[in-house]
Amino acid sequence: MNGLLTGIKQINIEDFIVLKQNTNFDKIDFKGIASYSVLEKKTIILIAIRNKFAHNQLPNKIINDLANEFVKKEKNETYANYYLKVLKKMISDLA
Repeated sequence: MNGLLTGIKQINIEDFIVLKQNTNFDKIDFKGIASYSVLEKKTIILIAIRNKFAHNQLPNKIINDLANEFVKKEKNETYANYYLKVLKKMISDLA
């Protein structure tokens, strides 16, 4: 995860709550995610979608709900189109 984060200029990696959990990204406890910074939330969404799609899976409900805070899913929109829209938004916001 650190490798991806170094490419995002406005991030101070030491401040990331997720990294302080010192565990595999798929095993991170996101119960307190509401207290995370917007920047950290967007980065988590980006990483989670990338990780799940790499294994031909969809993100879990927590990540889906978090993504919906930033990009709303249209009623008849496919998940493929929705997550593409989310990724494009997160990448543009973090660039």
